[in-house]
Amino acid sequence: MPLRISVRGTASITRAAERAVLSIKVSAQGPSQQENFAGAVAAAKKLQDIFTSQSHSDGTQAEQDAAAIERWTMSSITTHSWYDHNNKGEVSEEITHRTNLDFEVHVRDFDALGELAATLGDMEHVKIERVQWVLTKATIAAHKSELRKIAATDALQHAKDYAETFSMAVVKPFELVEDGVGGGGGDQFFGRSQLRELAAYAPHGGGSEQDVTHVVFRPEEIDMATSVTCKFLVGDSEEDLSEKA
Repeated sequence: MPLRISVRGTASITRAAERAVLSIKVSAQGPSQQENFAGAVAAAKKLQDIFTSQSHSDGTQAEQDAAAIERWTMSSITTHSWYDHNNKGEVSEEITHRTNLDFEVHVRDFDALGELAATLGDMEHVKIERVQWVLTKATIAAHKSELRKIAATDALQHAKDYAETFSMAVVKPFELVEDGVGGGGGDQFFGRSQLRELAAYAPHGGGSEQDVTHVVFRPEEIDMATSVTCKFLVGDSEEDLSEKA
């Protein structure tokens, strides 16, 4: 009678990050809703000008492909108003207003990233909230097939190891399930530096701290991983596997 074995196969590939995704928040807060709105809109227009010039969105296709910024998006403007409370629970008589909007910027030139961050850091109402290191969709797609094959091979090797331990010669797969939720498979693509967005920083030109002009972003590599769960029949012969387990 054949033996049934269920094992998990894993695969991982490491590649250098290809893009930096900046999450930028524009926010203005104070007692005047009109001033907050005007300040946030003025900052947003400056950002639009910077991102347009560095993405060459109005240039030729060749200029766009070679630009430091691959693409950028801007959210809708939102406003909020509330009455503040002091530590005694008393409500303020004045209303506080806030205006917010967000940008997401995909940067392909990491050398230009530090200078861009320095520029944004000097702007009123502007804050860089997060830097995430990612791969392009083309790179991810190119490696997905390789990852699946490696994971399936890993599962098969696990089954063969167990079969050898039990002195069985034949291993035959009969079921494979990609791990993950909702049928999306077990593919994962994440940067090692996500929890530490600045992997390193240094003075521009290698001088002293007084010579620092911008932060140098040095992203770590991206780990791509996937996993599958495989079920195998293991027996002494092909005839053995044909028996009902």
